[in-house]
Formats: sequence, C-alpha cells, structure tokens
Amino acid sequence: MRGTFFQAPIEIRIEIQGEKWKQGDTVSGTVTFKNRGNAPAKAAEATISLARGTLKKVQKKDPDGLDIVETHALEAAGLATSVAPGEEHTHPFSFKLGANAYVTDTVTSLFVIVGKVAAGQTSWPVLQLNVAPSDIIAEFVKTLTIEHHFAFKDYKATKNGVQAKLDAPDGQSWASLDGLDMNFWFEGPAQNEDLQVDYGFVVKKVKPNVASVTYLKEKRPFSQVFSRQQYLTPSGRVNFDEIRRGIVAALEQLSKNPL
Repeated sequence: MRGTFFQAPIEIRIEIQGEKWKQGDTVSGTVTFKNRGNAPAKAAEATISLARGTLKKVQKKDPDGLDIVETHALEAAGLATSVAPGEEHTHPFSFKLGANAYVTDTVTSLFVIVGKVAAGQTSWPVLQLNVAPSDIIAEFVKTLTIEHHFAFKDYKATKNGVQAKLDAPDGQSWASLDGLDMNFWFEGPAQNEDLQVDYGFVVKKVKPNVASVTYLKEKRPFSQVFSRQQYLTPSGRVNFDEIRRGIVAALEQLSKNPL
C-alpha cells in the first residue's frame, strides 16, 4: 500500500508492506520526504502516527475525526528533517497492533498519518488501514455459521474489542431467536491474555393484548473466559476444539430456557 502527498515544496510518500492486517499484526513501512523546490526545506512535524478515525470526517478532512493512538517522532532518533533541493530522506516505521486493536467497520478505521493534519489543508498525508479481527475471533464466527447455521452480518469496533452480529438460523426450533450479538476482548498481560466472550442472544417474546399480538425483544446474556492455554494449542495455533466446546456450552445454556 502506498500514497503520495504534496505539501509544497515537500513531497511525502508513505509505503506500507501489505494491504490487510489482523489484530496483533505489525504494520511496517517507510515514509519519504523529497524536496521538489529550489531551496532547503523542513519536513514540518516529522512524525508518524497511528490514529483511529471516523470515515466520513476523514473524507471531509475534519481533524476532529481523528484520535491519535500512538506517535513516533522521527527527529527523536536523530534523523534530519531539513531536506536539500532534489534530496529525499527515507525513514522506516512500525506499529504493533494490540490484541484489542480497532477493526475496520462501516464507521471507523485505523489510519497512518504523517505530521499533523489541520482544517483547511488540501493535502492530508493519511492512509487507511484495513484491519480485521484476529483468527481466534474469526474462528468463533466461522464455527457458528458453518456448524450451527447462523448467518454472519458484520463486525463492529467497540471501546474494548470487537462485536460480531449474526442472524439466527432458519427453522422452527429457532423461530423465537432473532439474532446473536457477540462481544470479544482480551484482558491481562501481553502474551498471556484471557479472551472474554459475551453472548447476547436476542429473543423475541410474545406479548398478547386484546387487539393483537406484539413481539418484544430481550437479550439473554451468557459469558465465557478462555485462557491463552485454552484458545491456543501448545504450537501457537488456534484451538478449534476448545472454541467448538465453548459455543456448544453457550447454546446448551440457551436451550435450558426454552425459546
């Protein structure tokens, strides 16, 4: 992924290795400043940042739509920020996405930003990152859709992690289940996090009255915690069997209270 931006007389080129990432991945690349003018120039605010942005506001170049997550000051590493005419300076960078990094959804995304952006700037050196949930979270959704016939709708970034929304399976036995909202987040020290999973089964309840029958929706919650030793195998792979057992336990809990 790459993007080129011009803030006279400096051309800014951002190059990032890859096109898609998952929570826990490292985003690596380079930022290059090239002086297209005839006199020495300074690359103003020679920093690179990771930020969470609201898509509509970023598209409108509204700086209020960006919240900085992490910033690297290039000059802190002793890198010159004054660029001679025709000269270019290239600096590497990397950001480690956390286990609960914001995923890309229809409203928000993570962005890489060079320098500071402000209202009125015609050129924003900003690149959007396409970040998906971790393989562990994706396996929960995959198991529910393939083995239990739920229909996946979408992922949503939350304050603490990720929400997955699914529609209920077809069939008379599921007629009173409207859907499932699942929230995932990791807690604990790095490389030893517990996975917290909250199931929110959305159930349709009949409310009869004199004139007609109406339906109300209520959520039936169920929570699970998986240790790192449970959701990963000793070799570091996703523990599919443990995830399947967790899902079956949640569905059995739901069945104890008939729909």
